[in-house]
Amino acid sequence: MKALKVGLLVNGRFSNKYDYELAVWAKDQPSIEISHLVIHSPRNSKLGRLANTFLRQGPYVLLSKVLFRLVVAVEKVLLKGNSKHRDHHQVFDLSEWVNGVVTISPIVSKSGFVYRFSIEDVEKVRALDLDLLIRCGTGILHGDILRASRLGIISFHHGDNRINRGSPAGFWESYYAWPQTGFVIQRLTEDLDAGEVLIRARSGRASFIL
Repeated sequence: MKALKVGLLVNGRFSNKYDYELAVWAKDQPSIEISHLVIHSPRNSKLGRLANTFLRQGPYVLLSKVLFRLVVAVEKVLLKGNSKHRDHHQVFDLSEWVNGVVTISPIVSKSGFVYRFSIEDVEKVRALDLDLLIRCGTGILHGDILRASRLGIISFHHGDNRINRGSPAGFWESYYAWPQTGFVIQRLTEDLDAGEVLIRARSGRASFIL
């Protein structure tokens, strides 16, 4: 049987622990080949993105982002003493496991959230002849990129979208002291938070909706 040819949509070569573990796991799966990293990071720097946030969304949104980064910085220090999660914020080189690399440039909306791509960039991705793209990076993807692979783009989303939406992951479950946390895997469409749900799970119980 021919292996499913997969590309990872990422912000760069270096990724978080979980995207890296996906690439490592796929190497031992005869039915899956992750052949390419499709890098689509915005061109401006982190400082430039913060400046854009201030100009486009105002000081309160900027302040919330800065405070969240401070929370993450404290969390990094605390997790260093946790044997299970000390590598939660560590970065890993995906190119150790994925050989092909293609770079495309998102056309970012005024809000800073929505990413579209030029016809030339979409054709670069189509030319890879991928069966599937997996969204591992940032941005709300719209336009022809959603149809640049045979099966479209799938994405992992924290939270059960029938109950709560939005980041940060796990916040609302902790805030309301819910006994479970959920996630969905969905095929992306043009409709925000309304993709085709393939799997829905809560604390290890999965509902397959294929």
